Amino acid sequence: MQSAPPTSIIGDVHGQMKKLIKLLRDTHLVDEHHTWTGGRTVLWFIGDLVDRGPDSIAVLDLVMRLQAEAEQAGGQVACLLGNHELMMLAAYRFGRRSTGLSSSFITRWKHNGGNRKDLAQLTGEHLAWLAQLPAMTLAAGRLLVHADAPFYLRYGSTVAEVNATVHALLKKSDDLAWEELIEDFAPISPPSEASNLSTATPPSTPSPAPAPEPSPPPSSMPNNNVST
Repeated sequence: MQSAPPTSIIGDVHGQMKKLIKLLRDTHLVDEHHTWTGGRTVLWFIGDLVDRGPDSIAVLDLVMRLQAEAEQAGGQVACLLGNHELMMLAAYRFGRRSTGLSSSFITRWKHNGGNRKDLAQLTGEHLAWLAQLPAMTLAAGRLLVHADAPFYLRYGSTVAEVNATVHALLKKSDDLAWEELIEDFAPISPPSEASNLSTATPPSTPSPAPAPEPSPPPSSMPNNNVST
């Protein structure tokens, strides 16, 4: 009988490509060429791959490529929808349209660490990939969400319902509904210059060891933090 594959969990990357590569190499999930070497490992990103750091688009490209490589190797790489992915999508779709809060979607995104040049580099492939990210998932017997908050229950009573509702919202141009979802995240993720990278293995003990200078984000999953 084949044992369950190990599960790793990585928290907010925030465009920190070099730190992400180091973490993946230290955990033997990629090699010196940044190619997947994790075999059957299941790797989940908790969201917020983008913003604040210098390499948001490069991080997206890496995670999307590793997703394909892991699948070919019998493993899995996946990512949840974080509020920064949501704000980036809203900035791209609605631009300077008012949010009703004396601001615009693009201004709000930039205030939270968005970089205007990243919008220009987004491709249709990036946009499609971001829009299909799940809001929550079950992995290794744990419920994974980006924000440790009950607002998810307003979008459904099961994982499948929540994900279906959020995906349906992202397909619409209802700026009020987008604003409400962004606002749901707002109390949990105030603007910050910090970027957090975390990992947890294996599924039987998904609690990572503490890192120095912890500044844990308010998430339901334990995190190790590497501050910029």
